[in-house]
Formats: sequence, C-alpha cells, structure tokens
Amino acid sequence: MKIVAGGSTVLVVAVPVLLIFLLLVTQEPAAGTGGAGAGNGGSGLAAGSVPAEDVQALADAGAECGAVSAPLLAAQVDAESSFNPRAVSAQGAEGIAQFLPSTWATWGRDYSGDGQADVWNVEDAIGSQAAYMCHIADLIQAAMDKGQVRGDLTRLMLAGYNVGEYAVIAAGGMPAGGAERYAAKITALVPRYAAITDDGSGTGDGSSLAAAAVVAARAKLGSPYVFGATGPAAYDCSGYIEYAYRAASGGRIDIGRLTYDQVASPYAHMVPLDALQPGDLVFIHVPGDAQGGWNHVVMFIGNNQLVEEPRPGEVARIMPMSEYAGYSETARRIVDPKAGEATS
Repeated sequence: MKIVAGGSTVLVVAVPVLLIFLLLVTQEPAAGTGGAGAGNGGSGLAAGSVPAEDVQALADAGAECGAVSAPLLAAQVDAESSFNPRAVSAQGAEGIAQFLPSTWATWGRDYSGDGQADVWNVEDAIGSQAAYMCHIADLIQAAMDKGQVRGDLTRLMLAGYNVGEYAVIAAGGMPAGGAERYAAKITALVPRYAAITDDGSGTGDGSSLAAAAVVAARAKLGSPYVFGATGPAAYDCSGYIEYAYRAASGGRIDIGRLTYDQVASPYAHMVPLDALQPGDLVFIHVPGDAQGGWNHVVMFIGNNQLVEEPRPGEVARIMPMSEYAGYSETARRIVDPKAGEATS
C-alpha cells in the first residue's frame, strides 16, 4: 500500500510473518527462555495445559499459517471434544477435532506419516483442523479485502469452522445464531493454553515482549471503544495499546496514556514502515480529527494485519493493514530495557 510518512510517499509491503505461537496466547504471552512454556518444547503452550500426547501435533499445526497458533487450536479442541480423540457428537462429528464425515472427505489429510488420513488419529485430525482453518481464513480475508465481509478475522474463521465458511461470507460477517457464541467461547479459552514467563514478559519458548503484547491485545478483542477508557472492560485506541504492553511486561513498562505520549515514549524506537514486525505500533494521522497530529494508534500483528480499538460504537478488532492505506503513518518498536534489545 502507499502511505505518506515524514513527508515522502513510500510503498509499504508488510512482510507476512508465520507466527507459530504468537497469534493468541494471553496474559500475556503465541507466537524469555525457560518459564512456563519450557516444558512443552517451544510449542507456545502452557506447560501441562494439554495432554502430553497432543503437544507435538498442536505445535506442528500451529505453524500451518499465520492465522492459527497452538494455543488457539488447543482452545478449539477443548471446545470441540475436550481432547477426546474418540468423541462422536449427536450430529455425527468425529474425533478430537470433530469433523463431519463430509468435511473430512475434503480436508482429512495424513499428518502422522502412516499413509492414511484417519479422523481418529490425533496428528491427522489436528493437522487437518489447522489446514481447514487456514483455508477459511484465506477465504474470509479475500472477502474482507473486497469489502464483502467485516469483523474480526479470528472469530470469523472460528465461526466458519463451526457453521461453514460460506455462511460467514453470505452473512457479510458473523452469522446469526450459535456461531458467535462458539467463537467467543474459544477465544476466551485461549489464555488457559498460552505459555508465559514468570514475569509476564513473553512466552516460555524464546518469543519476546512484543509477542506477549500481541497476545494481550488479542485477548481483549471485542472490548467496546469508550473515549478515555483504559480498561478492563473498555478502551480507547491508546488505552488499548498501553494495556497490551503493560500486561505483557507484568506492569514494568508503561508506554504512556495518549498517542502523543506513546509515539515519543523512551521505550519507542522508530522503525521503517516497510520493516514492521508483530508488536510494532503504527501511529496514524486521521484527517478531520480536531486533535491533529498522530491521533490514532494500531498494533501490527503480522500476516498483513493490525489490531485496534477503532472508534465510538465499535469494538476492538483485527483488520487488514490496507484499512489505512493513503493515511500518514509512522511506526515505533517498543524496546524492553530489561532485555536490552528490541522486542521483536
């Protein structure tokens, strides 16, 4: 997209980032060393949060695409089958990931290497779950790019798994009925499965404060925008970002309350707009705002997406970076003085 930064027009290509665990992990930790996640072998999962025999399948599946993570998939498996690989629903859905036979016929794949796509095999089922979720995310993202669908991509992806991806597209967003409850239940479960360090400054498997901030922000998706609010139930744009980094650092880092404070924070280091990494902040001048200057802030979360509290009457959401194409922007990367390096 073209943007204007520092008086010059530049072309920004947000590099897709494959986030194994950073997409949703909470307190914040998806995708330090040691800490709670160390026992799960770099999966991004909290130690002991899932059956040991499922850890590797979830870790592998969490790397399928940028739209999924191991904690998100674990939360979904919890909601679907409570980790029972022999589960059968009243509707005939089968296995740990609860595939209907008709859906399995299309999406069932062999991830265990035994030459068979077996819905009762945990590796096959969870790998196929991730592949299908990524397909749904791609389809919905394409529709969002065309203006045909609006909403939070993660929740819409989950709804698509529940009621079908084309039901989401036909509805132009979240379908009426149980899909919204299904998506909300799973996103609420994600923190249970996300690995964090003892001080809250990252997941236990080498990810950084930035990863934890992304997870913190995602954990508050759906929170209403209220001007001047700083949580815990509602936020404005800068209050939302302040919360994410404060929660991610265990209260150590406060980047400031207002966008004007945050863009000039001693923790904030300027980075090129064409070199964004998950957790980086993008400050935007929205024309027509009486405050002027950098009057809006969003967080880049990878996969050419941002998370933000947009405006009164709306809620914290995920949007494509193209949402602000043509606006003046500047980017900052939050540096953790404890770690002595940029949190990226």
